[in-house]
Amino acid sequence: MGMSKLKIGRAKLEVMHPDSAGIDVGGSRQHVAVRSDATEQPVKDFGCYTRDLHAMADWLHECGVKIVALESTGVYWIPLYEVLERRGLELRELNRLRTRLLREQGRSVQHMQKALTLMNVQLPTPSATWRA
Repeated sequence: MGMSKLKIGRAKLEVMHPDSAGIDVGGSRQHVAVRSDATEQPVKDFGCYTRDLHAMADWLHECGVKIVALESTGVYWIPLYEVLERRGLELRELNRLRTRLLREQGRSVQHMQKALTLMNVQLPTPSATWRA
């Protein structure tokens, strides 16, 4: 069968959050993308100073954005997160990270309890009463 007869289809992606934006956070620039029909220029760069972050938040509101996903490899996301959170924007990635960390915290506690039990160290349960 030649390539001309082979039908290659593309899976159509469903838009889950049309009111969302993605931000690639860097040390000196923030690259922001919104849906293409929200504005004439759907991808924009902003600086990293506080005035730039507020300008970004203003632009996101003008584009109708309510949910933001951040990509950051360093700590540069923290000031941006604070500005966007104060402006009422939800940051989905951080919510997922928090959920994952809480789940891992529970597993870590279970591993410590198991290790202590194997060492024959018993900790009192929270309902146990201490007597002096």
